[in-house]
Amino acid sequence: MVLFRSKLTVLVAVAAITLLAHSGPFCTQALSGTITSWGRDGDKQVSGTPSDTDFQAIAGGNRHSLALRSDGSITSWGRDGDNQVSGIPSDAGFGAIAGGSGHSLALASDGSITSWGRDIENQVSGTPGGTGFTAIAAGYKHSLALALDGSIVSWGRDTYDQVTDTPTDTGFIAIASGHSHSLALGSDGSITSWGRDDYKQVANTPTDTGFTAIAAGFGHSLALAPDGSITIWGDDTYDQVTGKPSAPGFTAIAGGDYHSLAVVPEPSTALLLCLGLMALATGRWNR
Repeated sequence: MVLFRSKLTVLVAVAAITLLAHSGPFCTQALSGTITSWGRDGDKQVSGTPSDTDFQAIAGGNRHSLALRSDGSITSWGRDGDNQVSGIPSDAGFGAIAGGSGHSLALASDGSITSWGRDIENQVSGTPGGTGFTAIAAGYKHSLALALDGSIVSWGRDTYDQVTDTPTDTGFIAIASGHSHSLALGSDGSITSWGRDDYKQVANTPTDTGFTAIAAGFGHSLALAPDGSITIWGDDTYDQVTGKPSAPGFTAIAGGDYHSLAVVPEPSTALLLCLGLMALATGRWNR
């Protein structure tokens, strides 16, 4: 997950597969094939939203957005100063997408990675070659990918050692990226963090095992336990940590710039809970 202070645009894809959060006081969730956007529109992040109905995943960068169609082709709109929109690959068959500040990346069905957009700090030219990657994530100006053996590759900006401190172990099953820090989830449910640590988003990483999911915000991180309870650490300027829900039963988590969100399943609806800066809200998708 990538987060930016300047982005105030929301995307909601209905019946897609991923819950996402980005910078600013908003929440996004994937639920059917159509995309709705609102918020800041200086670069047509809202007015440029496609009206088609065959989307299966969405991702947001700083002032641009991406959507993955059912055939694995990619659509992008918004700011294009670094060709992050016009430079999208024309191929189909991609299975995942991610957006950074001015760069984007996509994971193909063979596990190869394609990157495009801003390349000032090797966000594009540093993209690893080969196949067999299973997941991708984008930070502000760095990216990471998870290989089939559970090893991790990082590239791009390295100001806070978010690249050089990437763990060399194998066996990881999930990755997540904040602004300038990253996380990895081990097969035993343990969490490894590295990179920027000014809010102790690395130092305060829980030492327990058994977690089932991870997510990252600008300076805070989240983890989901098997019972659906949430652990949060790092920046608490806007109650991102102390404002977390205490009850168990959540099934998905995501981190925004200064807020977080979690999904609680209900018999006929999905309840989205948002916490943090200007993001205290709940919504039921069947309204």
